[in-house]
Order: sequence, then structure tokens, then C-alpha cells
Amino acid sequence: MIGEAEEFLRSYRRGRAKSTVRNARSNLRHFSDFLEQNEISADQITSDILEDYFHKMDREDYSNHTIRNRHLTIRQFTDFLGIKEDADNPANQFKISKYASRKNKREEEALQKRVWLTRDEINQLVENAPQPAVRNRCLILFMYYTACRRSEASQVKIRNMDFDERKAKINSQKTGKTITVRWQPHLDPLLNEWVEQHREAYTTASDSPHLFLTQQAESVAPNHITRIVREAAKRAGIQEVLYKDKSGNKRRKVTSHALRHSFAVHWLQPPNKGSLEELKKILAHEDVQTTQVYTEIVEDQVDQAYADHAATIGYDSDPSRNSQVCELCGEPSSKLETHHISYEPEEVMEICLQCHQNIHRTDEYESLKPDSSREEARGRDWTPY
Repeated sequence: MIGEAEEFLRSYRRGRAKSTVRNARSNLRHFSDFLEQNEISADQITSDILEDYFHKMDREDYSNHTIRNRHLTIRQFTDFLGIKEDADNPANQFKISKYASRKNKREEEALQKRVWLTRDEINQLVENAPQPAVRNRCLILFMYYTACRRSEASQVKIRNMDFDERKAKINSQKTGKTITVRWQPHLDPLLNEWVEQHREAYTTASDSPHLFLTQQAESVAPNHITRIVREAAKRAGIQEVLYKDKSGNKRRKVTSHALRHSFAVHWLQPPNKGSLEELKKILAHEDVQTTQVYTEIVEDQVDQAYADHAATIGYDSDPSRNSQVCELCGEPSSKLETHHISYEPEEVMEICLQCHQNIHRTDEYESLKPDSSREEARGRDWTPY
């Protein structure tokens, strides 16, 4: 399979970021090793073989993210081999969620705390942007409203912006394509202030075509953007370390990419819920399955909101809370029976069905049984026929 993989990568690398190509190469190398161990060639790949491969990854405790990432690469590779119809591609003939649904504790905690920020947290982030405040506030809001990646925000050029239509075209290193991003009218005052007043004061402005720049460079580097967002989050008091990765690096809640996640989640939230297909186009995802994760996040949020805020009425259908207590055993019961200890004078107790049966069928509660004279007075014969 090595020859086919190299041919695929030569085509795949055009316009894509080096890190993306390296990731695809690593995924295919791992898959190639599996095929070689099982003496399978590229033209013999079937859905059963792929399921065996991902089942093996699942048993070896690979992360949910790694399994899905390799599935995406393999599907693109099998497409390249000439299988263009979804129904014919073996990578589309089973659900990868069978093998990538399980998350370890660290991943669960990270997903619960990381993924997205509330609207209030976005506002706090903007208000606490470090100096130069106007540029950095504009940068944070631009990334949120356009849902662009940090590498894309770094490369926005003024000549490719239509301020009247509120659109910009960006050459995305991630996808290798030119994408169109849009922003809300709410950004206009700050964006205009930055472009018309503050940007021109930078020493690099006359030579730089980029929207966001520094005093030393013609564009704000992606890593610089990361530091800006992290510092704003720290100043706002909303930053936290989620966990440390295998290399010991700290993984934080608020990152520049969290702005993109936040836009996606807010897009799908009621009352102004947008469609998943529209969101896929806005995020420039190649596959709607990549976009699907945001619907799961919103569903989890709805489940929690229901648990927290759904109205209740007075009636409680839980027997343990909507019941009386048996006077004999002390256990709750939805229905109690009246047991006569004495008829003359009348003495009764309210007990559950089980206790009522025990009194008459066992010797355990002899003192609570009515005596024969009481039975005769009651007009009943307890002697079996």
C-alpha cells in the first residue's frame, strides 16, 4: 500500500498545512502496518477489514479523537483510490461511533469543561483583552463572529475584505481552499476604529496587507494570537488547566480555537437555531460528521437545562415519596390496609399488604391476631375448608 499512500499524499498536500499532511502520513503509516501484518493489499480493503482495524484500535485503548481522525484519513484515501460513491466506499459502510464512542475520564472532563464559552464569557474575554486593547478586542470578536481559525485570522488581508457586505475571503492553510467568512454588524464600530484610526499608527502598516499586525511584523502570528486569548482569559478569571497531556504540557480551557467552538454551539442553540448543513459550510468542514459533534454538545446542554429548570406539579409518582408508612414494618407503601387488633373495644392499625398477610399466616405476630371470640363476633371463619 506504500506506493498508493505516497501518491495520495502528493495530491493531498497541495495547499494544506504541513502539520495536517504530517498527521495524514502518520495515520496511513499505522494503517499500512496493519495491512502488511495481515497480508492485505490496498485493492483488497473492505468494510470488514476496516472494522477489524478500528476494533483493534479500540481494544488497545486509543483515544476517541485518534480513532475518528484515522477514519477520516482512510476514507479520504479510499476516495482517492477511485471509490467516489459513498455507498461503495468501505469506510462509509459502518458507523465509526461503534469504536470511537467511549471516552476516558480525562477526555470526558476536558469535553465538559473546554469545548465552548458562554456569551457572557465571550464578553468577559473581550473586555479583558490585553494591550493594545483595540486591536486585541477586534481580533477576538472577529474570530468569534467569523468562526475562523487562528491561522486564518493571521492571514486576513484588507484588500480581500468587503466592509459593506461584511465578508472576507481567506486562503485557508488548513483546508487548502479559499473560504468566505462573514461578520455581524455589531463588530463594525470596533473594526472601523481599528482600521481607520489605530492600525495606521503601526510602523509596519504601510508595508503590510494584513488586517491584524504588530509593531514588528506585518501580521500577527498564530502563536501570538494564542497568547492574546490566554492572557485575556486569565485577566477575566475564566481560565483553568484541564489536564496535562502525555508530554506533560498543560491543556487549558480557553484557547483561540474555543472561539470557533463557541460560535458553532451558539449557532445551534435555540431560539435562533441554525441548520447543521449551514454550519458545515460556515466552518468549511469537508465532512458533516465533523460538524455533528456540536449537536451532541447542544443536546447535552438541553438535557442539563431540562434537569435544572423543567416545571413539576404537585403529584409525585415516586412511591417512596408519595406514600404512607406501615405502622408495623415502618416501610413506605402506596396503599395501606386496616388491621383489627380488637373489635370490642375497636383497636386498629394501618399496615401494608405484606405485613397483613404475615400476621394471619405466621406465628411471628401472634399478639396482633384477633382471638376466636373476636373472629366469631366479626362473623368470619378463618379456618380453611
